[in-house]
Amino acid sequence: MSLREELIRISQIYPQYQNQPIETGFAPAKEMRELSGNIFPDLIRNDVGYHFRGSPTLNKWPRLPWLGIFHPTMEKKASVGLYVVFSFSEDMERVYLILTQGVTKLFDELGAAANPLLKQRANYLQNKIGNTKAAFNTSESTQDAGNKYINSSILWRSYDIVELPSEKKLTQDLNDILDIYTNIVPAFHDLITNGFPQNVRQKDKKKYLEKRAKATHRTYEGRNRPIVKEVKRQLKAKCRACGIDFSKIYGKFGKGYIEAHHLVPYSSYNENEGVSVTVDDFTVLCPNCHRMVHKLYKDNKAVPLTPELLKNNMHAGALDKLNRIFTNFKKIKV
Repeated sequence: MSLREELIRISQIYPQYQNQPIETGFAPAKEMRELSGNIFPDLIRNDVGYHFRGSPTLNKWPRLPWLGIFHPTMEKKASVGLYVVFSFSEDMERVYLILTQGVTKLFDELGAAANPLLKQRANYLQNKIGNTKAAFNTSESTQDAGNKYINSSILWRSYDIVELPSEKKLTQDLNDILDIYTNIVPAFHDLITNGFPQNVRQKDKKKYLEKRAKATHRTYEGRNRPIVKEVKRQLKAKCRACGIDFSKIYGKFGKGYIEAHHLVPYSSYNENEGVSVTVDDFTVLCPNCHRMVHKLYKDNKAVPLTPELLKNNMHAGALDKLNRIFTNFKKIKV
C-alpha cells in the first residue's frame, strides 16, 4: 500500500484497538511498529541510513499513533534526540508531519523547566535552517499531543485525513523535511554537547534561566531528597524568617512541615553548570516566607536570599503580630 493509503487506514482502524489490551491487538500492534520500515525506505531519495520505528510499544497503546524516522546518529527512541514523525490527532481527523525533539527524558530530568529549553532549542535550530523552512510551519505546533509537546516542534505541516494530498505531494514533503533534518543534525548534536553559543540573545537566555529556576525549585525536594532531608534534620522545622513551627499549631499533623530554601537562586548559575551543594547552602522557610523571599529577589535581585533579607522588608512589629496570632490560634477549642 502507498503512504497515503496507510495513513488513511491507520486513522480508520486505530480507534478499534487503542482501548483494548495490547495482547488482543498484538498483530496490528506488531504491524504498526514495523510499518515505518516497510513503507519509508522506498520513498526516501537520500537515505543516509535512517532507522524506522512506529508506535505502539510492546505493552502499551499510545494515545496518539505515530510513524518515526531517526537519523543514524540518534537513538531509535521518540523520548530523546531529534526525529521526523507522522503523528495523528486524537480524533484521527488530522495527521502531522513534524521535525521534532524528544521530550520525555528531558521532562523526567527537568520537569516544567524543560518547556523553555525546548522552545529555545527549536528557535535556535529554525534559525540554522534558513529559507528552506518556508514550506513548513515554524510556529508552535497545533498537534493535540499534550502541552509538553507544544514547544518541541522545529517544523511541521498538518493534513486533513479527508483531504489528504496525493502520494507524490506527501512523498515530496517527507523528503524535503528529511533533507532539512539531516542538515541540522550536526547543529543539534553541538547544541546538546556544548550548549548555546555566546551570540544567543542574552534576553532569551535570561528568560529561560528564570523559568528553569522556578520549576527546578518546585521539584528540587523530590529529586534531591538526601540533601533536603539533612537540611531539615539539622535546621529543624521552624521558619527562619517568621518563626512559625507548624507542629505548635497543628500538632502531629504539622510536625516536620517546612521547606528547604536554596540561598543562591538557580538562575544565577550557568545553564550547563553542575551545582554542588551542602547544608550550608540552605535555610528553612515556611511556604509563605519561601514565596515572599523569591518575590523580593524577582523585584530587587538581592543575593543571597536569606531570612534576614525577608525580615528587613517586614513591617515594624510584624513578627510580634504573627506570634500573637500563633498563640491565639493554639488556644482555639475545636
